[in-house]
Amino acid sequence: MFFNFIFIYYGQEQKTPFASKIKRWERVLHKQTNYFKGKKPSEKRHSKRLYTKLQNPSELVAYFQPLMYMKMEFPETYKEYISNKREVFLKLAHVYSKKPNIERGCFADFICSFPEVVAGAEDEISAILTSYIEGSSLHSRANVLRAVCAVGNSQGVTNVLRTVSGNSLFMHNHLMTNILSSFNGDKLELCKHLWHESQAWNDNVKVSVIQFIAKHSGDYKEEFLPVLRDPKTNVEVRTAIIRYYGRYPHDPVHTTLLNFIPNFESVNLMIRSTSALALYPEDDTAIALKAALYDTNWYVRYNASASLVQLYDEVGLREMLRNETKHAREIVEYLLEREALFVKTAAQEDVIDSAMAPIRI
Repeated sequence: MFFNFIFIYYGQEQKTPFASKIKRWERVLHKQTNYFKGKKPSEKRHSKRLYTKLQNPSELVAYFQPLMYMKMEFPETYKEYISNKREVFLKLAHVYSKKPNIERGCFADFICSFPEVVAGAEDEISAILTSYIEGSSLHSRANVLRAVCAVGNSQGVTNVLRTVSGNSLFMHNHLMTNILSSFNGDKLELCKHLWHESQAWNDNVKVSVIQFIAKHSGDYKEEFLPVLRDPKTNVEVRTAIIRYYGRYPHDPVHTTLLNFIPNFESVNLMIRSTSALALYPEDDTAIALKAALYDTNWYVRYNASASLVQLYDEVGLREMLRNETKHAREIVEYLLEREALFVKTAAQEDVIDSAMAPIRI
């Protein structure tokens, strides 16, 4: 019955005007494939048709599907087909810059999927796409940033973020970080470019840039330290930097992390510091983490316990906490028991795997 429903639905879908547009574009692209083999129709006429038809967003969306099929299934044919389409799509980019927000976002999404159509004009297309930001929705802004990242233009990415930051436009920092990580170019160069412009960013954009750098480079330990130590720095920015030092150890930051325990101004700094200290095995680290076991915040106690478990073996840790209260030891005990259970389970799985392994003669 389910398959009958799908069949009926698919049959009805094939009769819709939009489905017929997709079919029409499939035929057009098939003819163009024949053109590459020395047959007609003419390339000039096709480019003119693209420029005329694709000004309609529904035609652009219909064109998307067969073009993506060509890209995925026949990559060499696709490369040959789009090799001389740059001027057409640059003109279309200008046309869409005058259209409503949702249609601009649609074109940006198209460029995100097919950045090759504007290869060699990265600066120009990035500038046009950046102009789409004005009066845009969150969805359109995200599409623009994705498109510029797909094109691989670091200056274009910087300009988009500067526009978002300067106009206080909302984009969640995790969303920006994920999009930046899709950058189709030298990510280390982009890290350098973005941090060089850090004074231009508002706190939200700065957090996303720090998170992006943390994913791709450990070379910013010295640059981040004065920002972390500055009490005027936004708490979210400082928290992002502490996460960075929890991934890339840096001895000079050790004392700064200890100074955040306890921290009565921001519990977030304390939560992140107790986690990051797992990479700093000093005696004063143990003292600070033991004190954090008595904190009223559960996340502080949990991170302090997890860091102690990571820093010390079970025997040494139990001896260290022998004189502490049950309240201070409870999360540590839980984590030790969980770790022992994981080890036992892994050992049992190894025995089962070895028993089931084929006998080799």
